[in-house]
Amino acid sequence: MNNKEYIERGRFAPSPTGRMHLGNVFSALLSWLSIKAQGGKWVLRIEDIDPQRSRMEYADLIMSDLEWLGLTWDEGPFYQSERGEIYEAELQKLADRGMTYRATARVRTYWLRRLRTRATDAWCIRVRAAI
Repeated sequence: MNNKEYIERGRFAPSPTGRMHLGNVFSALLSWLSIKAQGGKWVLRIEDIDPQRSRMEYADLIMSDLEWLGLTWDEGPFYQSERGEIYEAELQKLADRGMTYRATARVRTYWLRRLRTRATDAWCIRVRAAI
């Protein structure tokens, strides 16, 4: 891949569990300024994987607040709750290459519940350092 094909991406990934607060605004502003200074694209990813606390109306308010602040995104919004199949496919690719390990029952139960997938097994990524 040559450098002209590569586009820098930065992201802001709020949880829609309430209104934005100053910490959210600060994080959003820093990531937006950083990626825009590099000529990249800013991605909005909504972390709506906690079904008991996440609300669509909060996601809408967050997007409205970002627009009011002039922090417009170039890609998204991507809702994490709708991307389980994508992650499962990518994890399977890593598993096929021997780059995963089986999770303990406790971790597996936590992530399966959190991602609300229908997978029968959970996988964790094992990072292999190049020496």
